[in-house]
Amino acid sequence: MKNNQELQTDVQNAIKWEPLLNGAEIGVTAKDDGLYSSQQVTNLQNIIGLNNLKYLENCSHSVFIDQQTQFIDAVITWTK
Repeated sequence: MKNNQELQTDVQNAIKWEPLLNGAEIGVTAKDDGLYSSQQVTNLQNIIGLNNLKYLENCSHSVFIDQQTQFIDAVITWTK
């Protein structure tokens, strides 16, 4: 788990200092995946903005399969 925590810290630092294409910083993760703690998700929301992170319920690692409608809705919203 130590490496996972270090990776998450590295990802958060990369997001903070290296904005993505056209300045858009977006993310989708799954609550049931267990990859991130609720505090890490809150920290990420504070970095990229509440509306730019979808933390989806009732799905695991493959959010685009488990919650297709929510995933597609988020992508449509972010690309407008």
